[in-house]
Amino acid sequence: MIEKNKKTLFVLRRAFWIGRTTSHDVATAFDVSEATARRILAQAVDACPQWLERIGRSGVFPRPGIPIPREASADTMLELFEQNVPFETCGLRPEEVGIIRSSYPPPSRPVRGLEVILEALIVIHGGEKRRPRPLEIFYVGMKRGDQARWRTVFCNALEYDGCKWYLLAQDLDEREKAYPQKVYALSRILDARRSSRRLPRNFKPSSVIGRKVGLRLFLDEHLTADQRKALENELGMQGGKIFLPEYEVFAFRRNYCGDTEGMHRIIWPPVADWREEK
Repeated sequence: MIEKNKKTLFVLRRAFWIGRTTSHDVATAFDVSEATARRILAQAVDACPQWLERIGRSGVFPRPGIPIPREASADTMLELFEQNVPFETCGLRPEEVGIIRSSYPPPSRPVRGLEVILEALIVIHGGEKRRPRPLEIFYVGMKRGDQARWRTVFCNALEYDGCKWYLLAQDLDEREKAYPQKVYALSRILDARRSSRRLPRNFKPSSVIGRKVGLRLFLDEHLTADQRKALENELGMQGGKIFLPEYEVFAFRRNYCGDTEGMHRIIWPPVADWREEK
């Protein structure tokens, strides 16, 4: 474990993946002079003598034959790419790795009301002294014949799956079910507004993470051994099982299972056909 110094980590990661880190690299990343950059290189070598060595003015290099430390491992680098962190944090530029970012689907946003949703969440999680209040969202689901209607909810969290944003909120209109937590796609919220209602006297906020459930999966018998291995890796299967938050079970079954219970009530997939046009 090395000292958690941003500049040291930059030098370490770039040295191991590019082959060396120069004073010019450091000066560019941190907007410092060449003299300051050389001091940063020296400090990085002092902090990581087991991994790094300095060769004159050529820069800092990884020591030959040394395994890549966890802070610069391939897994760590991929996590940084996923987070889209800046050059000075990652140590690599996207173009140096050949990373492209998908431009479709577009960012998921409500048609209106995003400010109200963020404000409600900050009141709950940001240490505000204001009392949390319900929110009303004008939401349309994908059930057959569904029409947008106002729903009174208590916001718990925003979830980002790497592609779309979802609002995790408890449905305050379902008292008989103890105000269950549901998942609302932000892109299907047509509007949002503050509610004049008070929270029910017996209301308890749900855990953001919620209860995890285990699913034993039975893969299609037509899969080859290599396909099974790849799919087990993709799904994170351990001993034939996966564990995921309870509220994500339906989405998992919709995406990976062909016989999802209740899907006859859902319009899915929603695109009936397509053709390519300029």
